[in-house]
Amino acid sequence: MSTFLIMVMSPNPVLKGVAVFYVWFFRGTPLLVQMFIIYFGTPYLFGIDLFPNDVHLGFLSLRGSVLAGIVALSINEGAYMSEIVRAGVLSVEPGQTEAAKSLGMTYGLTMRRIVLPQALRVIIPPLGNEFNNMLKTTSLMAVISVTELFRVAQGVYAVTFKPFEVFLGVAVYYLALTTIWTLIQGMIERRLGASTTRSEAAPSLRQRLLGISSPRLGGGGTR
Repeated sequence: MSTFLIMVMSPNPVLKGVAVFYVWFFRGTPLLVQMFIIYFGTPYLFGIDLFPNDVHLGFLSLRGSVLAGIVALSINEGAYMSEIVRAGVLSVEPGQTEAAKSLGMTYGLTMRRIVLPQALRVIIPPLGNEFNNMLKTTSLMAVISVTELFRVAQGVYAVTFKPFEVFLGVAVYYLALTTIWTLIQGMIERRLGASTTRSEAAPSLRQRLLGISSPRLGGGGTR
C-alpha cells in the first residue's frame, strides 16, 4: 500500500501511471470477479498453477484457494487503502511541509514527524471502516471453494433444510466480529483523537454500530 501511495504521488509519469491503473482497475471491478481472475485465470496467463492444492510457507501450510483468496482481498483492499492514506496526507496543510524543508528536514523525516501524525486523524476512521468491510467480504471466498463460515453454513443447510436458522447463525457470527472491531476502532480513534475535536462529543456505541453520527459530526458510515 505504501509503495503504491509513493507511486501515485510520484512526479515520474511511468510510476504514477502504473499506480493509477492499479487503483482504477481494482476499485472499478467487483471483488468476486477479481477472485475468479486470480484463482482460475492466472494459470492460463502464466502457464503454471500459482495456487496448487497445498502451499507450504515455512511452518505454515495453506490450501491454494485460501492463498488466492488472501491475495485477492489484499490487492483489492490495497487499492482502497492507498487512496485513503493519500487523502489523509493531502489533508495536511502544504505550508507545514514547506516549513519543515526550510528547517532542513528530509522528506522521510518530514513525513514521520510532521505529516503522518496529523494525517492519522483523517486516515484512521475510513481505514477502520475498510477493515470492517473486509471482515464481511471474506464470505465471498466460498465461491473458490474456501471452507469458511458461509460455505460451512451451506453444508449444514444442505443437511438440515433449515435456511433461516442456519444463515441467521452466520449473521450473528459476523455481527459479533464487526461489533468487536467497532469497539477496538473506537478505542483507537479516542486514543488518537481521530474522530472528534475537543469541543465535540464522541459518537456513542449505538451510533457506531448503526453507522450514524450526531448532527454536529455529520453523517457517515461504511460503504
